[in-house]
Amino acid sequence: GGRGGGGKLPRQPELRRHASGSSVRRRATIERETGRDLGSTHIGEGDIDAQRAWQSIAELKRRLARISDLPPWRGRPVADNIGVLWWFLRDRRLDVDEAVDKLVECLRWRADFRVERLGPELFERGMRSQKSYLHRHLDVMGRPVLVATAARHNVMDRRFQEDCRMCAWMLESALDRLATIEPPPPPAADVAMDEHSQNSP
Repeated sequence: GGRGGGGKLPRQPELRRHASGSSVRRRATIERETGRDLGSTHIGEGDIDAQRAWQSIAELKRRLARISDLPPWRGRPVADNIGVLWWFLRDRRLDVDEAVDKLVECLRWRADFRVERLGPELFERGMRSQKSYLHRHLDVMGRPVLVATAARHNVMDRRFQEDCRMCAWMLESALDRLATIEPPPPPAADVAMDEHSQNSP
């Protein structure tokens, strides 16, 4: 079982293989004009100095270290994953208090819901219905796409817990395709201090 259990996503509708010149130009326009307005881009590359970014990451790590029985992120301590820490900090506009609260709540929910043990065998009926699926193509910003077909959702004929598990599993599958944004490179002084501490006896 679980996410690595070899489950297959439902067969997806085929797309046209060839795009016209106008559609290619339209996609380029979308990427150029709306890219920074799509998704969590309140704090993006170049929007904050590296020193503040790494100070926030260090403080978030310190705060998480004080919490006992903190569940892991995908089998590893979340403090080891700088991309995830930066993700939650950006989402909370570098408010460390809010980032701690949201990240801890997320980790505990994942543990309670046993997200990492989910697999298609736990919701075969929902998978057969093809009422939702992870699209084989990314969107214009290079992000994974989850599709929900409203006509195939029947509130009178559903298994709520199974549907919740299926949604969580599909979101996990989407995360596998999603690259987190790394923080800006640390300031040179911080790098030198870190190297010195590692080489000290």
